Amino acid sequence: MEVFSMSFLDCMSCGFGAVILFFMIINSQVRHDSENPPDELQGETTKLEFEILDQRKNMVLAKNTMERLEDEKVTAEKQIAQIIALIEKLKKELAKEDSETLAKIERVEKLQSDIESLEEEKKRLLALAEKEGEGERVR
Repeated sequence: MEVFSMSFLDCMSCGFGAVILFFMIINSQVRHDSENPPDELQGETTKLEFEILDQRKNMVLAKNTMERLEDEKVTAEKQIAQIIALIEKLKKELAKEDSETLAKIERVEKLQSDIESLEEEKKRLLALAEKEGEGERVR
């Protein structure tokens, strides 16, 4: 007979109890540490919170700037479209004026050539009349 005998279930229950005791001790230490954070961690947390707030402000400012620039872009595009339309209108008017000016120049040149031909006709008729006049003086 053995004075000390230990069965398998006795070993398992002792091991399980040891594991539970181990986890309870660790859990107690972790809870104690997390309830009282060190001042250094608290200061860093505060610093990070301020940085987050600062970055959020910067993000809002950037978003507002983007919206303002987008509005300015739309306004500029409208002005560009108006200027392009005005340029096209002025080009058409200039082409019309150029064609009218060219037609007027051609008409003036035609009138000048008509005047020159009439002048030549006048000289020819005067010369012919002078010849006829000489013939009558002789008689």
